[in-house]
Amino acid sequence: MRRLVTAERLAKELSVGIETIEDWGRSGKIPRIRISRKIIRYDKDAVFTALSITDTRAVACA
Repeated sequence: MRRLVTAERLAKELSVGIETIEDWGRSGKIPRIRISRKIIRYDKDAVFTALSITDTRAVACA
């Protein structure tokens, strides 16, 4: 099952800014899902795979 998260939530878990998440999504570095014209979500597992992060708990605790 997909775990869709907002840019804000993903930024917090990765310890980066929201703008960084949005830039990565626009550039294709991480996959994003457009729900509507204004709503974008990120598949957490797909993002972590794209960034080659294997243990999502390690990032969340950092």
